[in-house]
Amino acid sequence: MAYSMKRQTRPFPPLTEAAKQQAEKVFTNVQGTLAGFRTPVYAQGIGAAGFHLHFLRQDRQAGGHALDYRLRSGKVRFAQGAAFR
Repeated sequence: MAYSMKRQTRPFPPLTEAAKQQAEKVFTNVQGTLAGFRTPVYAQGIGAAGFHLHFLRQDRQAGGHALDYRLRSGKVRFAQGAAFR
């Protein structure tokens, strides 16, 4: 399941308001890429603590915030960041 927001225009609404209009998409039996990052608990407020993942379908025609998913197979790559700058 993925959520995506509509394109926003000026004056830009707060994120909490824009998120209320997210469209839900359910993808089944598709290939694509999950990409994201993890925000540590101590950084809550700068970002939302926890994982933040996006999905991009292989044909690059659909995707969004990944909220629930099941993998049949995949490759995992990690990059570690040591500090906020």
